[in-house]
Amino acid sequence: IDSRVGSWSVPRIRELIVEEDVERVAKKVWTRSGFPMPSGGFSVNSVWLNFYHLMSVSRKLPKENEARLAFPWILWQIWKARNSFCFEQWTKDAELIFSKASNEATMWLNMSLI
Repeated sequence: IDSRVGSWSVPRIRELIVEEDVERVAKKVWTRSGFPMPSGGFSVNSVWLNFYHLMSVSRKLPKENEARLAFPWILWQIWKARNSFCFEQWTKDAELIFSKASNEATMWLNMSLI
């Protein structure tokens, strides 16, 4: 927040956060997951279109497909990594993000089968 005007300084935010870096890491995570990407990539304009893609594709994948079962955790870990980047200027590696998502999905699935 710019103390002179009492609001966010958009130019300063743009200096600190390079959105392309966040998008590049997210794309690497999705590629690593094996989850089928939209042919034109994820929409930058519509979160709902992206969710529609994830839900419709997950219904078509075999039930034992790891990517099908892990996509909610992939979303969550990408969101957490984005927040770390935006608020703490800390960049997480795509492999680490995917690994955490995969581990959490496996743990949740194991717990739900008990």
